[in-house]
Amino acid sequence: MIRVYLDANIILAKSAGPEKEPRQFPQAEEIFNKIKNGEIEAVVSPLTLMEVRNALRINHGKETTILAGMEKSQRLEYVIKTSEDDYNAILGELIRMGDKVIFKVKKNIDMNQILDDAMEIVMSIRGKTKSYRDCKKCGTDNVNYIGFKSLGTDDALHALLANEMDCDQLLTFDGDFNEIKGNPKIGSLDIQVIEQRF
Repeated sequence: MIRVYLDANIILAKSAGPEKEPRQFPQAEEIFNKIKNGEIEAVVSPLTLMEVRNALRINHGKETTILAGMEKSQRLEYVIKTSEDDYNAILGELIRMGDKVIFKVKKNIDMNQILDDAMEIVMSIRGKTKSYRDCKKCGTDNVNYIGFKSLGTDDALHALLANEMDCDQLLTFDGDFNEIKGNPKIGSLDIQVIEQRF
């Protein structure tokens, strides 16, 4: 059986459902079905769970339509409660899959070496710059700015952890992972960037 490391975006797309993630949800659901059917063994690291929890808070914090109708004092409580409810639902689904999902591999991992390797990987990647006509963060149109995009340290950590946890593949929607395919630091790990269906 193939052992697959799940990036946080796979879990988040499955949790969001087809209404919020119409392009990524079908592939995420397909992956979860393969886990349930015993076709693949999933590995979910603590780093992945931390990213999922943080992304849920950020996403619920952007629900301006809902938050605008609340008192200021209620907004933070809403974000925290809603994100925790979603996180617990995701964690519950993963736990119900039993031994088909691995949260810890019984192996000592040298985190100092992992962090050093992650920094070395990130510093070896050139990345790319791109011109934008609008700001996705604030929503302003017709603003010219140039952004830098590259594989992040957290992504390098995911790949290194996947290798250390004896995974055969890493599944992600994040195209930045293409930058480290074949890097000797990640061994024979097969990074699969899943193309989004339209």
